[in-house]
Amino acid sequence: MITTGIVPGFPASWPAHLDQAWLAIVSKPQAASIATTADNGVTITLKRQPKQAWGIALLFTGMGALIVLGAWLFDGHQHSPGYDLPFRYNMLKLYLVAGMCLMGGLILLLVTALGGAEGKDTVLTAIPGRLTVDRYVSGDHLVRTYTPADCRAIWVDSAIGIAAGVCPFSIAMFTPPDVQLAVAEILGTIFWGDAAIALRDVRTPLAAGESVKILITAREGSA
Repeated sequence: MITTGIVPGFPASWPAHLDQAWLAIVSKPQAASIATTADNGVTITLKRQPKQAWGIALLFTGMGALIVLGAWLFDGHQHSPGYDLPFRYNMLKLYLVAGMCLMGGLILLLVTALGGAEGKDTVLTAIPGRLTVDRYVSGDHLVRTYTPADCRAIWVDSAIGIAAGVCPFSIAMFTPPDVQLAVAEILGTIFWGDAAIALRDVRTPLAAGESVKILITAREGSA
């Protein structure tokens, strides 16, 4: 087991349990980078992952197109004179599945095209009592700073979720899962300090009632 003393660059003043989270980030420089700040905080840069985004978008689009083509060809065959089975398959459900794949793929293509034009990374800065999120959304540059009164929780499901401000939002959808977990744990621990509590594999209404891999929030009564 790797100990705090031999994790490269790990701050000696940080809680020892964060050493593995630090290591997960520094071991994947293509996905993220991390640095401490002069005010006992941390800055984490989440690198854009255009190849993964385009790949998933094209996969869904191509899958939907192939299902549509296959369903259309089979439907044509079962209505031809050469079809000799005593029953016919209802292709409606298959067309619906294909339509969902196509729609999802096209939406991802659109979002990737709009968001990818800037080619910018997401920068997260946490110090005790303050969290700053610098990101691009569909080409718009957004920088927001939150206090513990503004931010209720940070969690990871398929992305990093942040319940801050009026509406929760997600970032780093295409970042490797182990880096997502490490980023959430470090941000929450630094931001909430001694009040931070991390829960793993729990359900939360913040993620539409689904189970999340990790949920970091402040202990009740700590505000």
